[in-house]
Amino acid sequence: MDFFAHQDRARRQTGLMLILFAAAVAVIVAALYKVVGFLLLSRGRPAGSDPQLLGIVAVAVVTLIGLGSFYKIRQLRQGGGAAVAELLGGRLLAADGAATADGHEQRLLNVVEEMAIASGVPIPAVYVLDEDGINAFAAGFTTADAVVTVTRGCLRKLTRDELQGVVAHEFSHILNGDMRLNIRLMGLVHGILLIALIGANVLRYSFSGSSGSSRSRRSGGPFILLAVAMMIIGYIGVFFANLIKAAVSRNREFLADSSAVQFTRNPSGIAGALKKIGGLSAGSDIGNEHAAEMSHFYFARGIESSLFSIFSTHPPLAERVKRLEPGFRGTFPEIPGDFLAPLDEETPVLAAGFVQGASRAEFVGGEVVASVGTMTAEGINYAAALLKALPPALLQAARSGDGARAILLGMLLDARPAIRTVQRQLLGLEQDATAPATVEGLLPLLEALEPRLRLPLADLAVASLRSLEAATTRRFMDEVEALVSADGTITLFELMIATMIGRRLRPQLGPPDRGSERQGRGGSLLQGCSVVFSAFARASSEKQGVIHRTYDLGARDFFGDRRPEILSGEECRAERVRQALDRVNQAPPQVKKRVLGALARMALADGAVTVEEAELLRTVADGLGCPVPPLTSSSR
Repeated sequence: MDFFAHQDRARRQTGLMLILFAAAVAVIVAALYKVVGFLLLSRGRPAGSDPQLLGIVAVAVVTLIGLGSFYKIRQLRQGGGAAVAELLGGRLLAADGAATADGHEQRLLNVVEEMAIASGVPIPAVYVLDEDGINAFAAGFTTADAVVTVTRGCLRKLTRDELQGVVAHEFSHILNGDMRLNIRLMGLVHGILLIALIGANVLRYSFSGSSGSSRSRRSGGPFILLAVAMMIIGYIGVFFANLIKAAVSRNREFLADSSAVQFTRNPSGIAGALKKIGGLSAGSDIGNEHAAEMSHFYFARGIESSLFSIFSTHPPLAERVKRLEPGFRGTFPEIPGDFLAPLDEETPVLAAGFVQGASRAEFVGGEVVASVGTMTAEGINYAAALLKALPPALLQAARSGDGARAILLGMLLDARPAIRTVQRQLLGLEQDATAPATVEGLLPLLEALEPRLRLPLADLAVASLRSLEAATTRRFMDEVEALVSADGTITLFELMIATMIGRRLRPQLGPPDRGSERQGRGGSLLQGCSVVFSAFARASSEKQGVIHRTYDLGARDFFGDRRPEILSGEECRAERVRQALDRVNQAPPQVKKRVLGALARMALADGAVTVEEAELLRTVADGLGCPVPPLTSSSR
C-alpha cells in the first residue's frame, strides 16, 4: 500500500471512528432522555414520548461533548506534539550539545536526524520521559509540529539497532497519518468523559457540607438522581469509547511494526526491543496521571494490563514478536533493572549514491510519487553520510538558535556584490557588527558547501528555531522575506528556503488573520495550484520561453486544456506560495498525488534535474504533507 493509499485509509478510519462515536453519543442521549422523562413523570408530567424534551436533551449532550472534544483537540493542536510530550512530563533534548553530554541521548538525536532526512519529514523535536520502562511515542497534528519521545529505559537498555527499530516504528505513525487520528481519539473520549465529570461534580456539590434544610435537600433530590445518572451513563459511554480507541489502535501497531522492518531491513532490531520489554520488570510502564488517556500513542502498552484484553490498545507482546520472528516461542529473557546497553554508535561510511561534488540528481517522474512516505535502509545510511559530510563548524552552528539563524540568512545572501550590499544593509550588518556577525563568519563555509548538503543543513537549522518566541520568529521571517525580495526575483534555492521556513515556523506565530489568509490562498484549490505551478516554473529559469514551457507542461497535465495563465512574479512571492501550499494541503490525497506528479514532470522539462530543482521539489512536496526522500541514484 503506497503513501496516498495510507492517507486515504486514515481518512476512512477517521470517518468510521466518528460514526462509532456518534452511535455512542446517540446511546447517551437516549439514556439521559429516559432518565429525565422518568424524573418529570415522577413530578406529575404526563407519560409518553416528548420530541421537544428529546431535542433539548440531544442538544445539551451534543453541545457538552462537542465543546469538551473541541477544547481538548484545540489544546493539543495549538501546542503540537510538544503539548503531548510535556503533559506526560517529557524533557526536551537540546540538539546543540547543552543537554546531550550523555552519549545515549546523543545517539537518540543522531538516529532521529538520520531517519528524518532519509524520509523527507521535518526533523522532529526529541523528548525524554524519566521512566524506567521501555516505551516511546510520536505525537503532533502535522509533520511540521511532530515530536518523538522515548523513555529513559528505552535510551539506556536498547542497542542502537533496537533503538532504531523503535524510532522507525514511530516514524511509521508520522508517515501514515496516525498522529492526527490519535489526537482526535483523545479529544472524543475526553468529550464523552465530560458528561460523567459534570455528574460527579454536581453530586459532590450536593453532598458537600452540612448546611441547608432537609426540605431544600429533598427538593434537590431529582438533581441528585440526574447527576448520578449522568455519572453512570457518562462512564458507560467512556467504556465504549475506550473499546473504539483500543480497536483502532491495535490494528495500526502491527502495520507500524511491519513498516519499521521495511524501513530498516532489520527485524531483529524492533523484535529485540519488544523482547526486552517482556523481560524487564518495569516493562513499558509510564507512571504519569495522564498515562491512561494517552495509551493509544505508545510503542507498547504503557499502563498495567487490563483484566479484559478488549481494552488493550496494543496486541500482546508475544504475538508482535512472533510476526517479526516466526520461530519465537514466547519466552522473554529476564532483563535486570540496572542493565545498561553499551554505546555501539557506528560511524557510517559514505553510502552508495553519495557523490562528492555532485550537482545533479537522478530520478524519473514516476519515482517521485512512488517514493512519497517511504524510507529505506540505504536511505538511512545515505542520510548518516550526509550528516558526516557536513563541516563540523556548520553542524554545530545549525544545532544552536543563533547559529541556525545565521546559517539560513547566510544561505540567502546573493553572490552578486550589488545585491549582497543591499541585503547586508537590510540585515544591519553594516551598522551593527555584533548582532548577526556570525553570518559573515560562516559565509566561507556556506559558499563552499556542496549543493546536496544544503537542504539537510537547512533542515537542521530550521528544527533548531522551532522553540523561538513568536516575536523573534516574526522578526526572523521578515528578514528572510526581505532578503528574498531584495532583487525583485526569486531563485530555486530562495523559494526552497523561504517555503521551508514559512511552513515550519508559521505555526509559532499563532492563528493567521482569516481575511488575509483567504485572500492569499486565492479562495480555491485550483487557484492555489496555479500559484504553486507558476512559482515553480518561474524559479526554474530566467528565460521567459523556458518558464512558459515548463508551466504549460505541469498546468496542462493537471488542468487540461482549460489551464489558467501563468501568474506574474509579484503573485508568486514566498508568502503567497506558502499560503497556496496550505490550501492545496487540504485537498484529498489523490489530488495531491496528481499535483506532485505534475511538479515532477515540470522538474524534468529540460531532461536534466539539478540538485536544487530536486530539493525544491522535495520542499514543495513537504508543504503538501507528502514527504519525499532524497532524490538520488541510491533511492532507486
